[in-house]
Amino acid sequence: LAKHLKLKKEEVLVASTGIIGKRLPLIKIKRAIPKLVKGLSLIGIDKAKRAILTTDKFTKEITAKFDLKKGKIVTLCGIAKGAGMIAPNLATMLAFILTDANITEEALRRALKTSIDNSFNCISVDGCMSTNDSVLILANGASMGPLIASGKNFLLFSRALNLVCLELAKMIVRDAEGASKFIRIRVKGAKSQRQAKEAAWAVANSNLFKTAIYGENPNFGRIVSALGASSVEIKEEKLRIKFSPLSKKEINLDISLGMGKASAMVYTSDLTPEYVKINATYN
Repeated sequence: LAKHLKLKKEEVLVASTGIIGKRLPLIKIKRAIPKLVKGLSLIGIDKAKRAILTTDKFTKEITAKFDLKKGKIVTLCGIAKGAGMIAPNLATMLAFILTDANITEEALRRALKTSIDNSFNCISVDGCMSTNDSVLILANGASMGPLIASGKNFLLFSRALNLVCLELAKMIVRDAEGASKFIRIRVKGAKSQRQAKEAAWAVANSNLFKTAIYGENPNFGRIVSALGASSVEIKEEKLRIKFSPLSKKEINLDISLGMGKASAMVYTSDLTPEYVKINATYN
C-alpha cells in the first residue's frame, strides 16, 4: 500500500482512514497505544462502552452466562454504540462482543451471522446506512470448557449470543436520535419469510407512519399505503392491523396479511422534530 501510494511507512494507517497526507491522527493513535495497554483491566469494559459513544444518550452493555457440562461457565459480554443512521444490514453503529468460550472459528462465524440477521439487521431508525458499521466478536477460550463446534453446546452458545445481539440492537432503537417511541412491528401470514420482512420494513421505514406514531395518531391508512407500495402481494379483505395504545413509550404493531404462514419482526422508532434538529446541525 505504501509503495503503491508513495507514502511513508508511518502514513499507511492514515491512508486507510482516507486522510492521506495528514499525520496528526496517526501520531495521536501511536502515542495513545502505550497508555491504552497500561489501562487494561478486568473492569475496562466500563471505559470502553463510554469511549465509543457519539450522539448516544446512554451506554449499551449486556452480559450473558450459560453453563456447559461439568460446571464450565461461559460468559459473553457485549457493548455497542449507535443512535442515528440505523437501517437493515447495519448502520452507523459499532458492536463489540467478547467471550471466554472455547469455540472454533467456523462455529463462531456461523453463530454470529445468524445472530446478526436476527438482531442488528432487524432494526431501523431512519432507513440510512453508513460506511463504518461493524460487529466484532472475540473469543479467547479462557473458560477452559469443551470445544464448541456443533451439537448441544453450539446451540447453547448461539442462544446466548442471540440474546446479547438482540438486546444491544433494541437498546440502539430505544436510544434513537430524538425518538420518543420504541416500535415493535410483527408481520405474520405472509407467503414467505422474505415477504414478511419486506412488508415489515415497508412500514418501519415509512416517514408518514413514523410521524403518525409520534403524534399518537392511529392512521391505519399510512400502514396500508406503505404495504401497498411494497412488492408484497396484499389482499385488502384479508389484511388485519392491530395497535397497542399509542400513548405508551413502547408500541406493538401486529399486521396479518392472511396469505400464508411466514412471519417476521423488526424494530424501529418514531420520527420527531428533535431528530430533524439533531441532524440539521450534525457534522
